[in-house]
Amino acid sequence: AVASNYTDFGNMNAPGSRYGGAVGDGTYAVASNAYGTGHNSVDYVTVATTGNGTDFGDLTVPGTQCVAANDATRGLFMGRYYGSTQQSVIDYITIATPGNAVDFGDLATPRTRLAMGIGDETYGIYAGGYNGSSRQIDIDYVTIQTTGNMTSFGNLTTARSQAGSANSPTVGGTGRGLFAGGYTT
Repeated sequence: AVASNYTDFGNMNAPGSRYGGAVGDGTYAVASNAYGTGHNSVDYVTVATTGNGTDFGDLTVPGTQCVAANDATRGLFMGRYYGSTQQSVIDYITIATPGNAVDFGDLATPRTRLAMGIGDETYGIYAGGYNGSSRQIDIDYVTIQTTGNMTSFGNLTTARSQAGSANSPTVGGTGRGLFAGGYTT
């Protein structure tokens, strides 16, 4: 890698977007426009060219603070915070095909605020979060190419929210997911 400064790529359709999730397939990057309580739109850009976001479609319910995970073809937008309500919904899209999201299933427990997500060629994983009164310790998963509700995977070492997450692919070997930092109190 060569060190350099950032260069402006473009703008999202919804100004002021934050707390959204993003997925990609190597050609397109797709991001939810999450800010406030009323947004449910999704934008996409072609990664190889600069430019503004283009409308991709809509999520099934509006909200902010959703978590995203993807495999090579399908993207998941998991959970939302809408008004003062935790939404357990999981939506999915086919990344290469603009259109509205489709209901996938639900989170195991509604703990949607500022959780962490990772995905690989098989699974979408949702970890931690904040349910309005306490940080959460649960890690749950779904198989991305099916639909259905999340199932328990295990626990974080400590309950946390607003942490960083990253993962390596599992192609040809065992992948690894990391959850780092975050609020624990």
